[in-house]
Amino acid sequence: MITPRLDPVGYTPDREPNDSLEEAQPIHLGADSTGLLGYVSRNERDTEDWFRVETGAEGALAVSVAAQESLRVTLRLYDADGRSLRASTGGSTSSRDVERTELPAGVYFIRVARSGGQGGYTVRPVFTPAPSADHR
Repeated sequence: MITPRLDPVGYTPDREPNDSLEEAQPIHLGADSTGLLGYVSRNERDTEDWFRVETGAEGALAVSVAAQESLRVTLRLYDADGRSLRASTGGSTSSRDVERTELPAGVYFIRVARSGGQGGYTVRPVFTPAPSADHR
């Protein structure tokens, strides 16, 4: 006899809807945010999540995502106009990192997308201000 078993995911779901740049949910710089990808809800599989961050100065923006082993992800960073600035998409992995330096102050978007499997993930954007002109 086969008995079905459900294992708890252990990740807090992201706030929906956030499946496009226009629906991107704000997240805080320097803080972890969690989400789920690959699950079916209302007869649709959740395949990508978008987040919005805002920097108050020129500097570098680094984003990392770490997912459960059962989830393979890609990671992209976009500017306010939706142009891709950096991507980590090659291979099959559950951890990704992107960084872009010398960015002006402004709004940026992060896209975490499922490339296979399902599970939870943690995304963390970190901003490092550029050294001021006085220190150069």
